[in-house]
Amino acid sequence: MFEKGVKCSDCHDVHRAKRRLAGNALCLQCHRADTYDAESHHFHKKLSDGRPSDGASCPSCHMPGQSYMVIHFRRDHSLRVPRPDLSASLGVPNACSQAACHADKPLRWVAQNYDRWYGTTRKPHYGTVIAGAEARSPDARAPLLALVSDRMRPALVRATALDLLWEYPGDDTTKLFEQALADEDALIRRTAAKPVPTDRFRGYGQEPRAASEGPSDGDPHRGRAAACGCASGMLTELQTDAFTSAMAEYRSSLEYSADMPSGRYNWGILEQRLNEPGEAERQYRKALDIDGQFYMAAVNLAILLSQQGRNPEAEALLRQAVDTNPHSAAAAFRPWAAPGRDGKERRGSRGFTKGAPG
Repeated sequence: MFEKGVKCSDCHDVHRAKRRLAGNALCLQCHRADTYDAESHHFHKKLSDGRPSDGASCPSCHMPGQSYMVIHFRRDHSLRVPRPDLSASLGVPNACSQAACHADKPLRWVAQNYDRWYGTTRKPHYGTVIAGAEARSPDARAPLLALVSDRMRPALVRATALDLLWEYPGDDTTKLFEQALADEDALIRRTAAKPVPTDRFRGYGQEPRAASEGPSDGDPHRGRAAACGCASGMLTELQTDAFTSAMAEYRSSLEYSADMPSGRYNWGILEQRLNEPGEAERQYRKALDIDGQFYMAAVNLAILLSQQGRNPEAEALLRQAVDTNPHSAAAAFRPWAAPGRDGKERRGSRGFTKGAPG
């Protein structure tokens, strides 16, 4: 709806955030009542036990909500179509199985009724592509490339797909990253300007310029990405000024978010890329002080400690990360390197350095 020009103020009072109209009337400002506010569309009665039925409510089906911090109820503003079939295949939630609707029914019952009402044909969904790419499925490569190129998809979806493309190197991937540098959406450009995971592109020809270029003149979004990855490289005088400015802005944003584990985690990554292991360690430990289950900081800290030959500390961190996140591939299998007894680098997996001290 945002892509079609629908604004927050079309539904909410800008001063109080209250809805302009109650119930389905809000949606019927744009959508036809005889088509969408009818039992032939939602297949539920208007009233249930003398009260308005959630099954006939547009927000309940397309904007299911949940309570945050126990007391703060918020609705999902993605305005999705309920997809019980994706719940079965991907494990994602669907509106029909929400607590206020059919949470007491098995998913099979929900899916069977959905098929009876709407048929078994389903539109392609980007969720299956994203899930396949996150599982590193070889079959996900072509649909992932198509998803990045599909300008009818939301920018957030395309940027997510673009980020996952690092796992699928090749000439077509390189070309797509270079095209993304000039995309009209800032999020796409920023994602394309992230630093290259060079080990993934080794042997596939030229690396994408997207990851090696510094900040482009007049584009602060790419500049921030370059600062985040410390990809200063060979820059012109103007680019150097832009990079310095972007780095200062990025540091300010990290300081602002330092009360969150993610802020400290990103700060640690920055210091590690700037070759400041002591400060990186301090930031990772701060992240874990805030949230001891923030396993990404534990994994990065373990890698950092192992590179210094501090394997007993690294092992303890990784074992804890795997114990608290048994389904995390990053905690269990992330490859990394550390010095061996002879001073040469060793590569290992499952969090343990081969031949390292200790």
